[in-house]
Amino acid sequence: MPAPTASAAATATAAADELNVRRGPASAPRMLPPSVPTDATIRNSGSTNTQAYTVVVHPDRTADVTVDGETSHASVATAQARWLFTKLRAAGPLDAIATRHCMKSSSFGSATTIAFDGHTSPDLTCTSDATARELVRTANAIVAQLGIGAMRSRGRLVH
Repeated sequence: MPAPTASAAATATAAADELNVRRGPASAPRMLPPSVPTDATIRNSGSTNTQAYTVVVHPDRTADVTVDGETSHASVATAQARWLFTKLRAAGPLDAIATRHCMKSSSFGSATTIAFDGHTSPDLTCTSDATARELVRTANAIVAQLGIGAMRSRGRLVH
């Protein structure tokens, strides 16, 4: 059987690309639902021993929680959601929060940021700013309430 020509191979590749655009690749990662400026997005980069996560808190106190590419839906306690949004509105543009350099272990260090109203904070664990400390305290309370904080142990999740 003769080898396919370059033209035939290009046509086959274009057809496969068009199919993937219409249906998406079979192994496409699950994506977070899009957030809007009124949502608060808490992100933690994770580390060697902790998992990265993203929590999108909506003003109606529902949340989209993504850990290791798997998204689930939850509810944030009313008081915590109100406190978070009150603090975020009072903070002003999050990207203006003062930061300082902090040393972190390459294997145990992680970064926590919050995005709100089109602005993203610096790493909230590397600041001495009172507003940042309150935001990270509130974010940590929400993360704990949602049960996020699974540790890696021999390749398995431990809750």
